[in-house]
Amino acid sequence: MFRKKLMAVLAAGVIGMAICGSGSALAHEEHEAGQAVKKGEVCPVTGEKADPKGVSYEYKGKVYHFCCASCVADFKKDPEKYIKKMKEKEGAAKAKEHDHPHE
Repeated sequence: MFRKKLMAVLAAGVIGMAICGSGSALAHEEHEAGQAVKKGEVCPVTGEKADPKGVSYEYKGKVYHFCCASCVADFKKDPEKYIKKMKEKEGAAKAKEHDHPHE
């Protein structure tokens, strides 16, 4: 009897882990469905829009918002890499906005 209960608990745990593992894909789908997103908030990992009320992580006193939990995990591995990438994109965007002749 004990073995049957143990097997049921283990099976439930495996199923739960499988569901949680697919959560990042679900988060991307929910994001794509059009959650309320503050203008200018982008995921530092993917560059997609990020919901300020969603997944976030504080690094060196600044809060970064992400499109999903798996992006937070990637960011934590090498935050400076993604911060540099964001700054480069911001610089390119500003240069493009100012791409017109002056008289």
